Amino acid sequence: MRTSAREIYWGEPNDKVLGRSWAENFPAEPYESVVRPLFELARAGQVARRLVDFDYPVRGRRTIEMLMQPALDEEGHQIGVLYCGTDVTDLETSRRELQRVADELSSANHSLEQFVRISSHDLREPLNTIVQFCNLITAEQATRLDDSGRLYFSQVSAGAARMKTMLDDVLAFVRLDEAPVRAPERVDLDRLAGDVSVALTAQIQNAGAQVEIGPLGSVTSQATLLSLALQNLVSNAIKFMAPGRSPVVKIAATRADGELRLSVSDNGIGIDARRFEELGTPFRRLHSRRKYEGTGLGLAICRRIAEQLGGRLEIESAPGQGSVFTVVICGVD
Repeated sequence: MRTSAREIYWGEPNDKVLGRSWAENFPAEPYESVVRPLFELARAGQVARRLVDFDYPVRGRRTIEMLMQPALDEEGHQIGVLYCGTDVTDLETSRRELQRVADELSSANHSLEQFVRISSHDLREPLNTIVQFCNLITAEQATRLDDSGRLYFSQVSAGAARMKTMLDDVLAFVRLDEAPVRAPERVDLDRLAGDVSVALTAQIQNAGAQVEIGPLGSVTSQATLLSLALQNLVSNAIKFMAPGRSPVVKIAATRADGELRLSVSDNGIGIDARRFEELGTPFRRLHSRRKYEGTGLGLAICRRIAEQLGGRLEIESAPGQGSVFTVVICGVD
């Protein structure tokens, strides 16, 4: 024999409620504050819905989604009010717990971002002082230093410079999440890539690299984010050049199925496909610092940018065969 919800929650069979008024089927409170207003709305032809906490004689305190709506006959005339109560206690408990965890994570992330920003700012000043005085000593006291002394000071200066680069990268990574959302704008990709190439002139010339651009066209997107992603990808392409081979970097763009694929390809050392999952993880480096400088944040920044633009970062590579990194942006015109 099937037990009714009335028996499970109120401890009385359904036939006990027949012939009773709405007021008789609910306790005085929450009838006056909740049930009656919903009933009046439904009787006036509206659909009324509300979450209510009830103290039931059998089940105790439960969260109920109350739904009241007009009951209509076959001709569409209202003949009464239809009531449906759904126990959503477990669902609401889970939702509240998820919200609590989300709030805690948001607070922790905000605190971490504040700490990183303040720490980075406070650390940059003493680092600059270290670099400046190392340079002064090696320049003005060069005759008083032997080869070992000059080497030691150059290593101190190089270490401080690496730390400054790491702080800059950490700040850039953190600021991606707190940057204000800007309205999309029409971006001339050829011009943007050209500006990136100019910004990297020193690195390009020092490596004897060749950068080939486009044609790329234009897209409605975020120019600042695209520029930062391209700059990191091109810089990485030059940095990870193969021994005895002049770097050739190509920036290309294709469109298909509502997607823009902005890619940076190189003829560098390449990457083993088994290590693709490690790429884009903050501070994760695939090569020792002795071989290749860097903080391990460049690709993490690119991946985050791609996600913020509603897309993804794709990788194609093989050891000794170069790499292709593609920022895929969905829903483009």
